[in-house]
Order: sequence, then structure tokens, then C-alpha cells
Amino acid sequence: MSNVERNKKAVQEIFQAKRPFNASKLAPYLSPEVKQIREDTEVIGKEQWLARLTWVFDQLLSDATFEPLGSVAEGNKVWTFAIIRNEPTSIVPDPSTHERETVDMFTFNDEGLLIEHRDVQQNALIKRHVTK
Repeated sequence: MSNVERNKKAVQEIFQAKRPFNASKLAPYLSPEVKQIREDTEVIGKEQWLARLTWVFDQLLSDATFEPLGSVAEGNKVWTFAIIRNEPTSIVPDPSTHERETVDMFTFNDEGLLIEHRDVQQNALIKRHVTK
């Protein structure tokens, strides 16, 4: 398996995480110094990264779904594009009619461990046409 394929597999594991979130399933893919960078938060360290992701999946976005639409991998980077649905009303006005786009950018070291995750979400909502 090439490094690119290995890195894409690691990202797929993250997106396919089941609820309740199982942090131990992702731990082997993480560098001890892994960083998550967002406009409002920076998390550094494997335990902190897993704790943050567990909180996001199990509490903040417990009913949300992620639909990966595509990914690009080159060298030690994997970028994915996805749609987030069913977010809580603290994030979107109406979860039944609104969804958001997200781009997640992952950087791996030469050993295949995740060293950086950047989460870039489109704050302009996509309004779905729902017929009742």
C-alpha cells in the first residue's frame, strides 16, 4: 500500500467513526504532537485531540451526519470535502432544511501518523428544498 493510500485509509477511519465515538480506534493513526487548528480553537496533543473529537461527536454533533463527497490525496496530505447534516439549532437555524459544507485538511508525517488537522467549514448554509 502506498503512503497516499495509507493516509486516505486513516482519514476514512475518522469519517466512519461510529457513535458513541471510539477514540481507541483512531489512536494508532495519531502523532503524540497532533494539532487541530480552527478559527476558534487550537488543540495540541494526542489525548487532547481525541478528547475534543469525542466531545464533538458524542455531544455537540450527536445527531449530525457527515457525507464525504470526495477527497484528494497527494504526498502526506489528504483533503476531504463533505456535507454535514442534522446539526443542532445552536449551529444552524433549522436542521431539517439546512446543511453545511466542510473541508478537512489532514497532514501526516512520513510514518503515516496524523500531525495536523484543519477544519474549514462554510458558514454560509446550504438550504435544502424540502417538500412536505
